[in-house]
Amino acid sequence: MEKNMKCIAKTGMEMAHYAASATVVWCFDRRTFKELVKFDETNSVVDALTHGGEAKNLASPAKEFYKEYLLDQIETSVRLHDSKKVVLMNHVDCGAYGGSKKFANRDEEVRFHIDELKKAEIAVRERIDLPVEKVFLDEEGLWLLE
Repeated sequence: MEKNMKCIAKTGMEMAHYAASATVVWCFDRRTFKELVKFDETNSVVDALTHGGEAKNLASPAKEFYKEYLLDQIETSVRLHDSKKVVLMNHVDCGAYGGSKKFANRDEEVRFHIDELKKAEIAVRERIDLPVEKVFLDEEGLWLLE
């Protein structure tokens, strides 16, 4: 390695190329990270695209650039790692949407996130020909939407 580099942790990074079972659009909120790891373990190998606001960036982005960038990243995952599906996640109390306090009650919040996930699915399907799954995370579990 370069003289100006210092190893800060020994790793066991695998160098073999892999195929991803899914490209997952997940929130970078630390509260959701353990669930992403569990999701990865049950879905073989995933490419995780972590962003603040997760599917919000596809459904109702603050800037159109966010949507285009995320769609480009999904396409890159498909091209490089032959991803077989796209998984979109939203979660309760998401700060990018204003948190739970923005809603009158939990039912309203859940309905809102379901609608956002449906909009995000449309954005993906308009550009990428892969199955799309939608999941919602709360303190009780990770829920697959039909």
